[in-house]
Amino acid sequence: MLRLKDGQMTIWEQILPKELLKPPEELQAIDEILDDLRFL
Repeated sequence: MLRLKDGQMTIWEQILPKELLKPPEELQAIDEILDDLRFL
């Protein structure tokens, strides 16, 4: 089964500061557009 989201954090997500886990605003906007069901 294909999983698009995983609820568990990876070791890198646990180690890195929270500021580094968030993408820049431009990439976040693109990510929201691509999350649209019309693109699946």
